[in-house]
Parts: sequence; structure tokens; C-alpha cells
Amino acid sequence: MKIQWFIGPVALLLFLACNVSNNTAAERAEFERDMEAQIAGFDQQIHDAKSRAAEMSGDSRTGADDMIVNLEERRDALTGKLQAMKAAGDADWQAFQTDVQAAAQDLGQAIGNMQGTFNDATSGSN
Repeated sequence: MKIQWFIGPVALLLFLACNVSNNTAAERAEFERDMEAQIAGFDQQIHDAKSRAAEMSGDSRTGADDMIVNLEERRDALTGKLQAMKAAGDADWQAFQTDVQAAAQDLGQAIGNMQGTFNDATSGSN
């Protein structure tokens, strides 16, 4: 009879642990998909920036090209962090999550700043 009292709670704990593990795996997969989609969006914005920069000349073009190189470096760093997170075990991936999110936010802000600079350059030339 004492064994039944022990087995019941142990079985419940095992069930809950498996369920938490499945939730964590689902969260991880969703986070990875979201980040990949976000990186694809960043890639498109960088591509668009290259097109806009191609229409510029002189110092404006040089500045735009420098910003684009910086954006590509940041994108590459973000992609590297995401790949490192993917290589981490299920128990460790969340340790990488904050770095990946911070890199994505940094790149997004840099793209926004660049777009603002392009808009200023365009309105200044009219």
C-alpha cells in the first residue's frame, strides 16, 4: 500500500516533466520560426536599402554603402546567434534566447535608423 502512495506522485511528476518538455520544445520551435521570418524580413529591407543606395551619388552613396555593410554584419551576427541556439540542447536553448532577441532588436533599430537617414537624404535633395 505504501508503494502506491509513492508511485502515484512519481508518475504525476514524470507526466508533468514530459509535458513541460513538450511545451518547451514547442516554444523553441515557434521562436526559431519567428526569428527566421524576422531575419527574412531584415534581408528584404537590406535588399531594398541597396536599391535605394544605388540611386544615390557622392558622399550620400558612400555613407549608405557603409550603413549597409554594417547592417549585413549585424544580420550575420544575428544569424550566427540563432544557429548557436539551434545547436544547443533543449535544456540550454533559452540561455541563447535573450542574446538572439537583443541582436534582432539591435538590427531592427539600425534598419529603422538607416531608413530615416535615407528619407532625410531624399527629402533634402528635392
